Amino acid sequence: MEEIVRVLRDVFRVEIAEVLELFDAGKQLRARVSAGLKPVAFGRRVLNAAGDSQAGYTIQHNAPVIVTDLRAEARFRPSPTLLEHGVVSGMSVIIRGRSHPYGVLAVHATRRRRFDADDANTLTAIANVLGMAIERAATEAQLRASEAQSRFLASIVEQSEDAILTRDLDDVIMSWNPGAEQLYGYSAEYAIGRKARELQLRNLSERDYERLLARIRGAHRVRFESRCTTRGGQSVYVFGTAGPMYDDSGQHIGEIVVARDVTALRETRNQLMQLNNDLEQRVAERTAQLETAYREAEALSYSIAHDLRAPLRAISGYAKILEEELTPILPDTAQNYLQRMYGNAVRLGTLIDALLSLQRLSRQPLARTRVRLNEAVEDALNWLRSEQPGREIDIAVEDLGEAEIDPALIRLAFANLLSNAMKFT
Repeated sequence: MEEIVRVLRDVFRVEIAEVLELFDAGKQLRARVSAGLKPVAFGRRVLNAAGDSQAGYTIQHNAPVIVTDLRAEARFRPSPTLLEHGVVSGMSVIIRGRSHPYGVLAVHATRRRRFDADDANTLTAIANVLGMAIERAATEAQLRASEAQSRFLASIVEQSEDAILTRDLDDVIMSWNPGAEQLYGYSAEYAIGRKARELQLRNLSERDYERLLARIRGAHRVRFESRCTTRGGQSVYVFGTAGPMYDDSGQHIGEIVVARDVTALRETRNQLMQLNNDLEQRVAERTAQLETAYREAEALSYSIAHDLRAPLRAISGYAKILEEELTPILPDTAQNYLQRMYGNAVRLGTLIDALLSLQRLSRQPLARTRVRLNEAVEDALNWLRSEQPGREIDIAVEDLGEAEIDPALIRLAFANLLSNAMKFT
């Protein structure tokens, strides 16, 4: 392009030649290349394509523009940059492309010149050649970019461990990557040109295969999991996706399929499911064993409590009788032994009752309700007084307020606390 503007200066015997390109969606023009403009002026040469400059006027009127005297020009506002360079006369034409203009080609003279239609036609012809060159360069750049992208995508397909294949609307395989060779056992030379169903999903019934194709050809991407047999006779499970494939015009030309071997994954999943089922069964068996042991322990505790209560009642009863009838004739030491025997028997009976009560409570859910704590303390004291008749103990209870709690458990807790306090008082 630099060579063109230098040639233009020689052909038209002018001091300045320039190419202005459209940018910003065709709204502005900027200097792309020039010969004769000072570097500072070239760098700031940006014009409004819809404005009143010579280049903008050329774009808007879609025709060559010839200027005889720039300072006297009334069709548009003279460019300050061109006036600074002493421009008097000049021409400008559109650089046309196949679908849209690329910009403006212009020549400028610092002395008065009368350019005619032949000069304008010559400049237009050069601009057309330049437009074709620009378009060819853009096409070649797009082609190179497309080829680079195709090579990049092809390398991804070649390096992928997944099976990637394409097939046309007749179910004939068009491409078959190394991943497909590895999965199905057929080489690309063998596979390409054959029916996809014969090599890929031959274990699938004809009806199911046609249904799968119908869904894909309805512009749907489909996920599938199926068992297939490789060329070596090995049965494998594959999971994949299949979707429609289109050409540049949007025409449906076939399908692309990506699949991978999930046999090991499926086996691992089945093993995990079996382990989970085994674990559930073992938990159920262990739970049943624990429930049986709990029931047996409960029965044992009741049996022990029943077996212990009878002798304890006898011990405490006889101790009480001996104490009442023999006190006058027994020495103090013997009386003390009888009192201790009776007291320990009573305490052991109370302990057995408390343990059984706690066991019964542990089987019941918490029944939370609002309880006045002073009333719970009073209930515990009444029970303790009945267990220890005749004992005088002063207990001061302040206002404890209310709490959201299980009434039975709080009474038992207070009874245990107060019993310990009374025991060591």
